[in-house]
Amino acid sequence: MGGGDAAVEEGTFLTRFASKVFIIHRRPELRAAKDLQEKARQNPRVEFILNAVVEEIHGTDQVEYLTIVRNGQREKLQVDGVFIFVGFVPNTELFEEPIERDKQGHLVTDAHMQTSLKGIFAAGDVRSQLTRQITTAVGDGTTAAVAVQHYIESLVAEEARSGDPQPVG
Repeated sequence: MGGGDAAVEEGTFLTRFASKVFIIHRRPELRAAKDLQEKARQNPRVEFILNAVVEEIHGTDQVEYLTIVRNGQREKLQVDGVFIFVGFVPNTELFEEPIERDKQGHLVTDAHMQTSLKGIFAAGDVRSQLTRQITTAVGDGTTAAVAVQHYIESLVAEEARSGDPQPVG
């Protein structure tokens, strides 16, 4: 369900496992990039249902069908499963300082997970990267934790050399 890049890309990906994938979007047009739309439209296993919302998922022991509302009319849509994909909106507004972001708003980091603002590190889905999965988030977190430890140790060593307390961050 959805019409942005993430929904269209994931819907197309699901055709590897399903004989038919319905991409249901509440608007009359998709918001996904044109190349993603074209790839999905060329896939015979993808069907778009526009101007529609899922009202209810039905089934006893498994999904059997959906009630969708399309153009104000209720319809029954036979399906074997539902995959809800809402996309990614990075929660990065907590930073008042100007930190470099990509065009989607994700924080840009170096290999040590440090952002463009010295002392601020980012890991997981808020970071600009190719994939957004638990495995990459865990790896990012490990890298960031080690990098933060080294960063703090360098501040402590600098303070010891200078004799002046240094602010952390």
